Amino acid sequence: MEKEQIQEALLTIRDIEKKMSELENVFSSVSFARSELIEKIFQDIINTNEFLLSIEGKEDQLKRAQKERKPEDLFDFKQLEKVEGDKTKKTIILNGFIENFEGISENDRKAILESLIDKDLNSVKKDILQLSKVFKLKDF
Repeated sequence: MEKEQIQEALLTIRDIEKKMSELENVFSSVSFARSELIEKIFQDIINTNEFLLSIEGKEDQLKRAQKERKPEDLFDFKQLEKVEGDKTKKTIILNGFIENFEGISENDRKAILESLIDKDLNSVKKDILQLSKVFKLKDF
């Protein structure tokens, strides 16, 4: 009896390790250009932080930066280029894009995702940017 429990535990551990390995592969292949991401974060902090701008006396620059922001700034389409053939990864990225829309219902989310998943990159870009005109964007 004890030997069977040990075997069962070992099988469970192997299954967990296999699933963890699969997850690592998924997350590692959805590579974000780390340096680009860090640069964007720093630039956003510098351009929008009221305290930093007030030290430099650039409150007008803050207003101008907020007006100059475009919907494209919220969507990193380079991620989609990297996973063009993989529907699972594409779904994860598209879900992230859709999260930028405020007040979107779960049914709308599913419908949008289903309509975008089989489209090519250019069509997805056009549709996402069109949706950004329909739905209010977070952080805008």
